[in-house]
Amino acid sequence: MSTPSDELREDARTAQAGTGLSTVPWLTEAAALGAFLVAYYVAYRFGMSFSDASSAPFWFPDSVLLCALLAVRPSRWWLYVAAALPIRLFSEVSGGVPTWFLLTTFAIDVAKAVVAAVALRRLLDDPLRWRTIKEFLVFCVVAAVLVPAASAFAGAAARSARGFDYWVAWEEWLLGDALAQLVVTPLILYWLLRPPRLKTMSVDRIGEAVLLLLGLAASGYWAMHTGDEATGAVSRLYAPVPFLFWAAIRFGMRGASGAVGIIALLAVHAALTGERSFVGSSPAATALGLQQFLLLWAVPLCLVAILIEQRDATAAALRESEQRFREMANSAPVLMWTAGVDGRAEFFNQKWLDFTGHRLDAELGDGWRSSMHPEDRAHYDEVRQRAVAQAQPSFEIEYRLQRTDGAYRWILQSTALRHGAASAVLGDVSTAVDITERKQAEEISRNIKHAQRLATLGELTALIAHEVRQPLTAALLNLDAAEHLLQT
Repeated sequence: MSTPSDELREDARTAQAGTGLSTVPWLTEAAALGAFLVAYYVAYRFGMSFSDASSAPFWFPDSVLLCALLAVRPSRWWLYVAAALPIRLFSEVSGGVPTWFLLTTFAIDVAKAVVAAVALRRLLDDPLRWRTIKEFLVFCVVAAVLVPAASAFAGAAARSARGFDYWVAWEEWLLGDALAQLVVTPLILYWLLRPPRLKTMSVDRIGEAVLLLLGLAASGYWAMHTGDEATGAVSRLYAPVPFLFWAAIRFGMRGASGAVGIIALLAVHAALTGERSFVGSSPAATALGLQQFLLLWAVPLCLVAILIEQRDATAAALRESEQRFREMANSAPVLMWTAGVDGRAEFFNQKWLDFTGHRLDAELGDGWRSSMHPEDRAHYDEVRQRAVAQAQPSFEIEYRLQRTDGAYRWILQSTALRHGAASAVLGDVSTAVDITERKQAEEISRNIKHAQRLATLGELTALIAHEVRQPLTAALLNLDAAEHLLQT
């Protein structure tokens, strides 16, 4: 049976094999590099679609490059960096932008991707997936806050050299990088590097996903592509919210990242095509509005999704642990059972059920006590209550238990008490073995020893009688002789 950690490792192997970003033949690695170039080109074109007067609300190339560095060996990083440089210099969307500015911003982007990748690889066990809130917060602090904030100083300086306000450029640079890492990076990690395995999903699950996708697309389009400020466009922005939480709660990080990505794409498309919701807004105001709206939902949804996944993983690990315990208990050659905090039985192994001949549901709670000999129940309660009151780690007791054939058998029960805070009993685990033959052997041994004592006592009595009889016999003979002398 696989564990959640095994599934995570399998996901990692599947993702690396599927993308070719691992130690594989050169042809597969070349295909992976080609896929990276296509993704980077599309990301760069999309990021440069906004007016040159304002930074893009998402700087998509950052996410593509960071994900590539997280997935490939560090010895291959230079290859991906070198492959991305011609796109930045010679792409048609770079026309009119000074070469020095393109080289400077590219160097800044590479530096922050390398720094973030090195930090995440060191701080996270699996940088391609976040299993706990702590890991997600580490990613946010490193990739979405510290690295973008530090790089924004250099980026703002480059933009200020072209006549832009320094601190406005710093804020735009920071928000664009941070939002890309919070919206686009999870989308790449959970959907491209680790695509969903439809074969493992049930028909109902697939149907639910399709229904969610349709509702999310319809509500997002209605919110972003219809109406204007005067007719309640702001209120309609909340229409996709129920679908966003549906995705996070029911499908975890994959659902949350996909849902946020869909809403982000709809919002960016609406802004680029000048939908009525964005008419009259400057490029800077449009970018800032998109950033604030998406940041408002991206982080909470990711937190909810990770909490759900963490809860599910904990529940799965608990079920797996319980199943292993049941299998071990049922294969054990002894009677075994567990009890809760109130001392009432919660589980019996198959050996117990075979011994008593009862069903499990009949034994749970206090039902098992019906098999105990009536004369032993009070003594059992006394011993257990004393062990609990004195916070003993364990206790042993012998009593008679009725077997399936109606005969009472002596068993030796060993119970380990589980204690919590303030020595409170949380439950116990008990095992028992049939000691009837041993009790019978002890009884026979006691009878033999008693007979031996009686035989020894008889021998001693005979010896004493013999020793006493000899002087008495001599005295009687002497008395007879004296009597005979007196008569003569």
